[in-house]
Amino acid sequence: MRLGRHSHPDGVNLPVKSPTSWPGGPIRVEVIRNLDQLSELKWDWERLVRSSGRASAFSTAAAILTWYRLVESHSAVHVVTAWRGDQLVGLAPFSVVRLGPFRLFATAGAGYGYDGAPLIGAYPAQVEQAISDYLTNLVASGMAAIYLRRLPSDGTMLKILENNAHLSCMRMGADEARSIIHFGQMQDIEHYFSQVARKHAVPRRSRRLAERFGDVEYVIDDPEPGVALDAMRDMMRRRFDGDLRIFRTPQNRVLTRTLILELKAAGHAQISSMFANGQRITVTVDIHVGDRKFWWAVAYEPDLAHYSLGHIELYEFLRNAHCSGASEVDLGSAGFTYKQRWANVTRHYRTIAITAPRMRGNIANTLRRAVIRWHRVRRVSATAGPPAV
Repeated sequence: MRLGRHSHPDGVNLPVKSPTSWPGGPIRVEVIRNLDQLSELKWDWERLVRSSGRASAFSTAAAILTWYRLVESHSAVHVVTAWRGDQLVGLAPFSVVRLGPFRLFATAGAGYGYDGAPLIGAYPAQVEQAISDYLTNLVASGMAAIYLRRLPSDGTMLKILENNAHLSCMRMGADEARSIIHFGQMQDIEHYFSQVARKHAVPRRSRRLAERFGDVEYVIDDPEPGVALDAMRDMMRRRFDGDLRIFRTPQNRVLTRTLILELKAAGHAQISSMFANGQRITVTVDIHVGDRKFWWAVAYEPDLAHYSLGHIELYEFLRNAHCSGASEVDLGSAGFTYKQRWANVTRHYRTIAITAPRMRGNIANTLRRAVIRWHRVRRVSATAGPPAV
């Protein structure tokens, strides 16, 4: 499918400045601002996700379209696509907040844990350069700034942007670290499982749990996903004294449920539960692309915390992930000691704000901060919102 060219200045086509000549022609960049048009790309989008190295399920059409529909208005959609002939080879989705002539672009899904790296497909160097050229053009006037969330610290996209003399890159906050279990780097998988099980007393605690309840079962792909999510919300409410975390506000609750169910329907999410005498005592949501899994959300019965249900659940989850052919599992933030003990790889991510350099960049950063303050006030004062579930 080939999109029509745009007359808006944001839609300018920027060929890659590369000595390599591709049979399909130079890579061009086109911008989509319409959700219906964006939805038409979902099959090409899915192929792009599967060919994009470390892409997560948060980069899929199911996740991004859900976020746009439930969180942002259609006017805020700004999706940068890269094409080689009629083939979609790159994609970077943004939302836009405007204040007069100034525009602040932010990675779609910011604030909800979505990953930020663009999808770069089978031609990473060329696509990253094309997207970088487009972003450089976008901020050149000084009337725009861009938040790029969670770029891999060892990735080439970050290096291209930081080494671009036509850009000013400002690090936003501390780098994030995530704990990864990479099964391919283990010489003896069974020794690993035996070692971590003993370290966290999983066999002993599992026996104690079975002695109390008799029938304990770990069920992959819970047959009642809606009931399981209700149980997860209830566990979080009681464990965190009313703090529902991913179900915190009415908007969070709608987005979380819809996101998980949409990803599940697209084959990118799975809900697993541990049952004791027919009652759920843990609920886990993992999202995945191919053989890469992300242990995204977990809740357990707080009244049974002394059994270390979190470690028992994680052990069962990892064993099943390995048996199903997973190559790696992302445990999320590495700020928890127990995750560091389970993991064997740590990956780092960086969030940056990019503007034009020098005086134009100073003006853009002043306006960027003003937009953020204004946008926060606008969201807090908004009275309309999706119903609670």
